[in-house]
Amino acid sequence: MTGILTEVSNGKLDFVATDGFRLAHRRFELPKGKEQFKSLIPRRTFEELLRIMAEEEVEEVSIATSKNQNQVVFKLGNTIVSSRLIEGQFPAWEKIIPEKIVARAMIGKEELLKASKLAAIFAKNEANVVVLTTKKGILKLESHAKELGSQENEIEGEIEGEELKIAFNTKFLLDAISSVPSTQIMIEFSGALSAALIKPVGVEGLEYIVMPVRLS
Repeated sequence: MTGILTEVSNGKLDFVATDGFRLAHRRFELPKGKEQFKSLIPRRTFEELLRIMAEEEVEEVSIATSKNQNQVVFKLGNTIVSSRLIEGQFPAWEKIIPEKIVARAMIGKEELLKASKLAAIFAKNEANVVVLTTKKGILKLESHAKELGSQENEIEGEIEGEELKIAFNTKFLLDAISSVPSTQIMIEFSGALSAALIKPVGVEGLEYIVMPVRLS
């Protein structure tokens, strides 16, 4: 979607973005207050805000909506940015987050990133599919290409729970792994055909949900 759900409620600030196949959620704790705020803000507006914040070294941003609730106004130091809001309903994103976890894998970000990039090379012409297999102490990544053959890569880590085989689009997996701001990653699996939850270890309030690919 072209917008990011931005919501303030019960002392929490949530940012949520999705394209139907994956979802990113970031939560910040705020001082307890009565403020309630829920808007769908265009992605381009946030990109402009990030540019201004980087150029002017802004440390604090205030957000407000117009009385008729069709515009949002940001104040960054001496700069004011206003934008129209996107109309329509955002999907019920809370229902997408897995509740039942059947397996977990805690592994190093760099090891997983390297293995995923290698898998992406082999998967490039085969629907971009990488297959993850969980075993005790091992996370295996496999991908295949008619011209190049196949590759397997095993990563050691803290793997617990059910043994399962689950496939992902390599681009979606790489985007999530690359964005993790920690050296360790936790992947929580809810089943071979259910969404997986990717979290940075040691960083609260950040999670990525990636939908699997059905293997033929």
